[in-house]
Amino acid sequence: MTQRIAERRDLISELWHANAHVWLHKQSMGFQTEDQYFAFCVSKDWIQDTAEALIHHRASDFSSHPLKAYLEFWGVLQAVFVQQDAIKELWFSFEGTRELDPQPALDSAWAELRDLRNLAVGHPVKNTQSKIAKAATAPARCVSGRQPRSYKRIPLTWYVDGSIKNEAVDLGALIDRYDIEASAYLEKCHLKLEARLKQ
Repeated sequence: MTQRIAERRDLISELWHANAHVWLHKQSMGFQTEDQYFAFCVSKDWIQDTAEALIHHRASDFSSHPLKAYLEFWGVLQAVFVQQDAIKELWFSFEGTRELDPQPALDSAWAELRDLRNLAVGHPVKNTQSKIAKAATAPARCVSGRQPRSYKRIPLTWYVDGSIKNEAVDLGALIDRYDIEASAYLEKCHLKLEARLKQ
């Protein structure tokens, strides 16, 4: 679930709106540039929309209809991808850079979800950028059968270097780990916004 992300985002939004009288009198609403202010506004909304959509979908789980479940799986991974980009933009609004500090580790849930999206949804027919593909001598390919799926079990098959690997991804556990990691960046953004009130 992305509950922590939603909660941290709401704290940022509440602090922002409660102090509107402070920002209104500052150039670029207190941000270094107008673009950083717009990045703040847009990313704050996208973080909310993706978090709430993911929470809602998690509560109902995947459809029992395989074709509908495909769209849901692709949508869930794309929502996480958009949310990560929004978190980077929120960071940019305060820091002027999209390089998170610290950077998500290569074995983090953040990186794992991004890699999974790229391989299973972004470029499943021919992938050369995922961790699996970079370790191979040929493109990686991925399919997901029409078996039932749930947040506990997403069936995937990888074709890499002439071999076949079947895997059941526990997407729920992966997203739960990501929620902890990503919410830490939002907590830092909240502290940065608090610090601006003291300036």
